[in-house]
Amino acid sequence: MHDPKITIEGGTVTIENPQGNHWYYSPKDGRAMPSVTTITDLYPKGIGFRTFLGNAESFEAAEKIKTDAGERGTRVHNACEDVLRGDTISWEEYSLQNGVTLEKAINEWQMITSFGVWASEHKPTLLKNMIEVKVISEKHSYGGSFDFACMIGDELHVVDIKTSKKIYDSYWLQLNAYHEAVVEMGMFKMDNPRKLSILRLGSRHKCGYEFATNDPNDEDFISFLACKQLWHMDNPTIKGPRIIEMPSEVKMP
Repeated sequence: MHDPKITIEGGTVTIENPQGNHWYYSPKDGRAMPSVTTITDLYPKGIGFRTFLGNAESFEAAEKIKTDAGERGTRVHNACEDVLRGDTISWEEYSLQNGVTLEKAINEWQMITSFGVWASEHKPTLLKNMIEVKVISEKHSYGGSFDFACMIGDELHVVDIKTSKKIYDSYWLQLNAYHEAVVEMGMFKMDNPRKLSILRLGSRHKCGYEFATNDPNDEDFISFLACKQLWHMDNPTIKGPRIIEMPSEVKMP
């Protein structure tokens, strides 16, 4: 979820993107493009997700769990990004964040420390200006951001960090969409072998993480484009973030 943009001017409150969707904008013509994750949200989530929904007390309860998981992922991603940029993150600093209970802090700190274990074991060499990398495909009209790119040995890895309970098939669609945009943008000049990699933090593995890699895959990208077509069929009139305009005050005449 991304926060709506709210402005109040001249007696009118304007709310842009009330659903909290993520949009990217073409640097060439300014058109709005849906995000990779918005598109892959249409990919079937499997029996596990349907079971989760069926076991939830209510739709609202299920949405609350999803929202909490999203906020957790954002906090962990931000901490890992700080580490990648050379900062030192301390338990004291992290556990004192507003809105983070001790239980949440312990769970999330385990994920962050497992990121440190991964870095120690794989010894990645970060590529310059390749942290939280924004990519756009003008050809296919979508945008997105992957977490970082690095060299491990002689292989170039496009890496996305996840804090989910498992590695879902849709993640590979995401990474192939990012890679296709990377190729279109001519972002990497080297000819090293390329890998698409998912670093799942907080797993039950002894090391505390799961690191899965695949080669770029045309079939996964075709599946991504199929999801994109479904998204456009489901949203035929949406050309960008929804905008709501309402009076900023209500009073008796």
